[in-house]
Amino acid sequence: CPTTGTVGTPITQFTLTAAGGQAPYTWAVSSPTWLQLGTATGAIAQFSGTPTTAGPAAVSVRLTDSIGTAAGTFSCSIPISAALQLSVLSPSNPDGQPTGTCQTTSYPAGSPLSIPVQATGGSGGYTFTSVTPAWLTYNATAGAFTGTPPTTGIHPIAFRVTDSSGRQANFSCNITVAAGLTISGTCPATPVAGTPLTVTLTAQGGVGPFNWTVVSPSWLRVATNGAAAATFTGTPPINGAADINITVTDSIQSTLARFTCRTEVQTKLQVSAVCPTRPYPTGARLELPLQATGGTGNYTYRVTNPSWLTYQASNSSVVGVPPAVGIYTFSIVVTDSSGAQATFSCNLSVGTPLSLAGTCPASAPSDALFGISLTALGGTAPYTFTVLYPNWLQLRAVRANSADFTGLPASGAASSDITILVGDAIGSSATPFSCRVDFQAPPPVPPLNVTASCQTIAYPAGLRVEIPVVLTGGNGENVFRNISPSWLTYDPGLGKLVGVPPAAGVYSVSAVAADAAGLQSTFGCSISVAPRLVATGVCQETVTTGNTLDLNVSVQGGTGPYRWTVISPSWLQVKTTDAGTATLSGVAPAPGPVDLQLRVVDSIQSLPASFGCGLRIDFPALKVDPPPIQTVPSGAGCPSDPVPAGQGLTLPFSVAGGSGSGTAGLWLQLRRGCG
Repeated sequence: CPTTGTVGTPITQFTLTAAGGQAPYTWAVSSPTWLQLGTATGAIAQFSGTPTTAGPAAVSVRLTDSIGTAAGTFSCSIPISAALQLSVLSPSNPDGQPTGTCQTTSYPAGSPLSIPVQATGGSGGYTFTSVTPAWLTYNATAGAFTGTPPTTGIHPIAFRVTDSSGRQANFSCNITVAAGLTISGTCPATPVAGTPLTVTLTAQGGVGPFNWTVVSPSWLRVATNGAAAATFTGTPPINGAADINITVTDSIQSTLARFTCRTEVQTKLQVSAVCPTRPYPTGARLELPLQATGGTGNYTYRVTNPSWLTYQASNSSVVGVPPAVGIYTFSIVVTDSSGAQATFSCNLSVGTPLSLAGTCPASAPSDALFGISLTALGGTAPYTFTVLYPNWLQLRAVRANSADFTGLPASGAASSDITILVGDAIGSSATPFSCRVDFQAPPPVPPLNVTASCQTIAYPAGLRVEIPVVLTGGNGENVFRNISPSWLTYDPGLGKLVGVPPAAGVYSVSAVAADAAGLQSTFGCSISVAPRLVATGVCQETVTTGNTLDLNVSVQGGTGPYRWTVISPSWLQVKTTDAGTATLSGVAPAPGPVDLQLRVVDSIQSLPASFGCGLRIDFPALKVDPPPIQTVPSGAGCPSDPVPAGQGLTLPFSVAGGSGSGTAGLWLQLRRGCG
C-alpha cells in the first residue's frame, strides 16, 4: 500500500499480486472511488489514481479467480495530504489570493513594499524563492516578499514554494507601481491683508483619493479635499511675510508631498482724508490732504465731481474754491501699481462766509470799565475771537456765536482804535471789526464820607445788632477795614455792620472805609448792650379756694418799660407794674394743682424772660354752726319754755367748709342748769 499521497498528484506505484487459485483473475476496487485498476498481467495488477480529498484514504480491493473462488479483500489506508499551494495575502482576502491575482491598488514608487504570502498543503518544511523580479526577496520574519521597486509601471512577479518532499507550487501576477507623489502650484504673488485669498494646488503621481493638510498659516483653510486638484481659501489678517506650508498624502501611503513658499502680504490699499463735518464758507479755498496706505505703491489719484475740485500732487491734497452755498458730494479714487483701487467719499456742506458784526459807542468815560459785544455770522462754529488792539481790551465771555470784551482804558487816553478778529472751526477768517472810541475825562471825584446810625437806646444781649452805614463820594468799589469790635462785620447787601454781642456792656464801634483809589473815611460811635432779661419772685405753696392770691414778680436786665403776660392760670391777672415789678392777683377757683407761668418782654425786644412755679389750691376749713345757746344768769329761774323731761329735743345746725365728702358728725354738750 502506498505510504502517502497528495491531493491532485497521481498515485501510479500501487501493485498487488495474486497467489493460488486458477487464473485468470478478476480485480475489483471497492474504495476509494478515485483509485482505478490500470493493467493486470497474470497474477500482477497495477492500480493508479489521483486523490481528490485530503485525509486517510481507505483502500479496499477484491480478488476472484476464473472458477469463482474469492480470495478475499485487500485493505489498507493511504494518508492523503493537501496539495501544495502558494498564495498572496491581502486585506480583502486574508485567506490568500489565487495565483494570477494581486491587489488592484498601486504601490508607491520609491517606497519599500511588502507582499505577504502563505504556503498550504504539501509535506511542510517550505522554502520560498523569488523567480522574478530580482529586487524582491523573501523575508522569513515578515512572511512576505519585500523590496523597493526601482521604477514605476507594471511589474510581473513570480514566487515559488518547495516542501520537504520536493514538491513545488508557484504564484505569479502583475503589480502596478505608481509614480511618486508631488505637488504643483504657484505661490500667491501679492496677497492683501483683509482681502480673501485663494490658492490652487495639484497633486501629481500617487493614487487618489488625496488628503490635503494646511500646516501654516493658521488663517488658510482647505476648501476642497479628496481630489488631485485642491483649493485653499483664507483672509490674511495683517501684512508681513506669510509662510505657506501644505502637505498631501494619497490612498497608498506614498511618501508625503509638501508645498512651501513665502509670500509677502501687502497692507490693504486705503485712502483717507478728513471730510469737514461743519459747513465750509463760500469763496474760501478748500485744501483736503489725502493719505494712501497699503497696496503696492506708485499711487495715482482721480477726483470725481465737482468740477471745481482738483488733485494737487505737490502736497497730495484735493483743492478748490466752492463757488456757492450747497452740498457737494465727491470721491477720490486711488489706484496702486497692481491695479487695486480704494475710494474715499465726502459730502461737503458749503455755507455763508464768515463775518463779524457789532456796534461801537462813539464815546465813553475814560475812568469807567469799557465794554463791547460782537456777533459772528456765517462760517462754522466754534469761533475764535481775538483782540488785535488796544492791549487793555480783553475777551471776557463767549456765548455761542457772540463775545463780550471789557477793559479799563489806559490812563490819559483821549481816543482809541479798536480792532477785533474772528476765526471759525475750519480756519476761515472774517474782515476785522474796527471802530474808534473817544474817551471823556471823568468829573472830579467827591470826597469819600462814611456815616453810621448807632442807636442811643441799648441793644438787647444775645440778639443780632445791625448798624446802618452810609457811604458817599469816592469812586466806588468801596471796602471796609479795621472794624471794631471784632464781632462786627460789614454786610454789603444790607449796607450794615452786623454781629451778635457776646456780653452786655458799652462798646466803641469804629471802621475805616476805602474806595478803589485809596481814599479813606473813618467813623466811630458808642453803643450799649443791655443785660439779658431775668424774672424772679416768691411763689406761695398753697391758697384756699375762694381766697385771693397776690404775687409780686421782679425783672432785671433789658430796657423798660416792660410788658407782662400771664400764660397760666387764666384767673390770675396783672394788676400793677412799675419799673421792674409786676403785681399779680386773682381769686383761687376749684381746688387742685396750679402751673403758674408768666412772661415779660422789654422795649428793645430782648429775648423774653419767664417766671414759673407750682402751687396748690386747698379746700376751706370745716365749720359747724349750731343754734344759739341759751344761758340763764345765776340766781335766775328757768326758762319760760322749759323742755319737759322725757320729751325729744330738736337743735337745728349747719355745716360749711371741708371737702364736702364723708359723713358729718355732731357732738352735743348739755349742761344741767335748771328744771
